[in-house]
Amino acid sequence: MDDVARAAGLGKGTVYWYFASKEELAISLVEIMQGVIPRQLADAAGEPGSVRERITAQMNRLAESLAANSDTVLLTFEMYSLSYRVPEIRAYFIRFYTELTGQFVRLLEQGVAAGELAEDTDVETVARTLVSAVDGLSARWALAPEDHDLRANLASTVALILDAVTAKAKGE
Repeated sequence: MDDVARAAGLGKGTVYWYFASKEELAISLVEIMQGVIPRQLADAAGEPGSVRERITAQMNRLAESLAANSDTVLLTFEMYSLSYRVPEIRAYFIRFYTELTGQFVRLLEQGVAAGELAEDTDVETVARTLVSAVDGLSARWALAPEDHDLRANLASTVALILDAVTAKAKGE
């Protein structure tokens, strides 16, 4: 709390005025940090273009956002470890991933309905794979940003995943 107060230019007592504990502060941080991504993906559902174009555009925006806010990526991983001790943070991450995966599922279902993706596409698995790709590539980038181009790697990974289900739709 000393570090938080110092970084905010406040006294420690002032921080405790707003947050009764470190855990309460951490819960608020997680909610703020993770609130943007599901809203961005929800916006992508109503955009024009193919499902592939919308998912690709969303992932590009996500990569830009992560790259511009690298501290958020590091803080997110710190919150993951804290989630094992703070049930509210764990519950928040479970809700976050459930919502995020659900939004990808809905987009992918639109692709199946439009004939862009194969009818037998396991949209739940593809959605979880997309979410996991973001997490894994973000972690790698956070550890060594100078050796890892997050935008390029995320774009090529998303293309690889979507190529697989698009090829099946075309009968390849």
